[in-house]
Amino acid sequence: MHEYSVACEIAALVKHTARGARVIKITLGVGALSGIFTESLRMYLELALPEAGLDNVAIETKDVPATFLCSCTEQYTSDKFTAACPKCSGYQRTIVSGQDCMVESIEVDDD
Repeated sequence: MHEYSVACEIAALVKHTARGARVIKITLGVGALSGIFTESLRMYLELALPEAGLDNVAIETKDVPATFLCSCTEQYTSDKFTAACPKCSGYQRTIVSGQDCMVESIEVDDD
């Protein structure tokens, strides 16, 4: 249910960034390790955006896989945290990306 609070924060960010322009579309990148369920986020955005005065906004989401850097220097991507390194089969790695939920773009009507 934390997707609702994330949706409210996104709506506030989009409204602030748009500075009164009509928002047409937002594109979000949802990381595989973010803990956010994309469909729940979309559902809550459909509630939060109109509550913020942003009506008829198209929502596009992109799944962002996790990227790891292994101690053997292999960098690899996976949708699962439990994926071992494909080169050495090890788990001594750091997470490079895939933990975030980001607003990638906001499309506005500037007429």
